[in-house]
Amino acid sequence: MKDKKIITKIFALTALVFGLMVVNNFGQTRTEPSGEATLFGMQTMNAEQRMRLSAVNRQPLSDREIVPCVRVRIIVDFYAATCDGSVCRAPVRRAERNLTLEPGEAVSFDLPASRRGGERVSISVFMSPVEEPGAFNTRGTATATLEVFESERKLFNIPGTIKGFDPQPDPPR
Repeated sequence: MKDKKIITKIFALTALVFGLMVVNNFGQTRTEPSGEATLFGMQTMNAEQRMRLSAVNRQPLSDREIVPCVRVRIIVDFYAATCDGSVCRAPVRRAERNLTLEPGEAVSFDLPASRRGGERVSISVFMSPVEEPGAFNTRGTATATLEVFESERKLFNIPGTIKGFDPQPDPPR
């Protein structure tokens, strides 16, 4: 009789733990953003260099159907060298812009020229559809690029690309 109680308690405890695991894994809502993120990483601005960040909604204009807009969130973090001589950077300030791009629209932001040189910036661009995730697919329709200038000459262009391999092809148009 005593063994039956122990086996019953072990079975009940196992069922409870399994039930909590199922609820924890399958009972939550999705929290990650539905869209694309372009992370340009940490960039160094030397003296007299400036940067231009551009974002464009490449979805063509169409008279036959309503094409939803794309919500764009741009985050620029500025870092300064620490006084103790370490390689770690201390965050100084953050600039954040939220906007909505209609099909065919583009926007650009200029980061002013660095006076001292050696300033570090981290730029991130997040693009997501204004409507529900199932109603419109933004993959391939919105793009961001980062250009670095010195005086009036363009030094290089960093195109915004999708990171990693995505086996799901774009839907036919």
